[in-house]
Order: sequence, then structure tokens, then C-alpha cells
Amino acid sequence: MTDKIKAAIFDLDGVITSTASTHATAWKQMFDEYNERRKIEGKEPYEEFTIEVDYTSYIDGKPRYNGVKDFLSSRKINLPFGDPGDSADMETVCGLGNRKNNIFLGKVEKEGVEVLVENVEKAKEWKSTGIKLGIVSSSKNCAMILRTVHLEDLFETMIDGIIAAERGYDGKPASDIFVKASL
Repeated sequence: MTDKIKAAIFDLDGVITSTASTHATAWKQMFDEYNERRKIEGKEPYEEFTIEVDYTSYIDGKPRYNGVKDFLSSRKINLPFGDPGDSADMETVCGLGNRKNNIFLGKVEKEGVEVLVENVEKAKEWKSTGIKLGIVSSSKNCAMILRTVHLEDLFETMIDGIIAAERGYDGKPASDIFVKASL
């Protein structure tokens, strides 16, 4: 069958690595800290962020700032979008997203990243038969994660959150990054 397959596209999280739980706990930490800050500043606190409902409903698989915006909208909080260069202490969608990313990167540095070995071995097997491999991710940390687990040379093509933003591709759940990786 592999003699008919010319290329394969893999999603990073949940297929090559398992960082969903690291992302989820980073989101929870950031939003819980933000909620506490709102309360201290005399602003109306909101219902606690939950991984089971909030992460899966509003954030999982989406580009970072879309996840922030969607979660805040679920709590009827309207913040300025800001700019991707906003510092992590700014009360903007981008600032909160950047704060979450800092927490996530700290967790990756401290805890590492789980590799889904069976899937990686299959990818390596396919590559050895001449199948071209691509990887996609909504994450802007895709290249860093691949370097962390020493898999940066496994894939010929990568479309991640950075490339998607630069080129104006819609993030997941839209199919843009998968379609562009197949070209």
C-alpha cells in the first residue's frame, strides 16, 4: 500500500507528541491567575477555568489568541485584542496569550515533552520508503517542540502557527494548514 502513498501529513500534538495536558495546565494556571488579579483589582471575577469544559470547548487546537478571545467571550469579558508583541503583563488578548505561552515554555523546559513513539517510528519507516512527510500545528512552538525531542529533521514541510499567521492561513479547525502543507 505504501507504494501508492507519496506523502503524509502529521499533526504535532496528539500524533507526534503529547503536549495537550501541558497546554491545558498552562491555560488553567494563566486564566486562574488572571481571574485572581481581576478580583484583587476590584473587577468582577469570573467562574473558574476548567480543563474538562473550558479547555476542550474554547481553546484546544486553536491558535493561541483565538483561544483567549473565545474563552473570554464565554465569560462575557471584552478586552482589546492588542498586538502579538504585547508583553505578558498587558491586559489584552495577546498579552494573556503571551503569558500563557511563557507558562507553557517553562513547563516544557522543566517537564520535557512526551513523544508518541509508535507514531514516530511509523513516520520514520514511511520516510525510509521515500514517502515525503509534513507536519502541521496551530502552535507557534512547533519548531521548538520538534527540536526539544530531536525530530526537527524528520519532516520536509512544516506549517505552524507562525507560518500560518505570516501567510494569513486560518487556523484549526479550518483546514488551511493541512491543505497548504500538502502542496
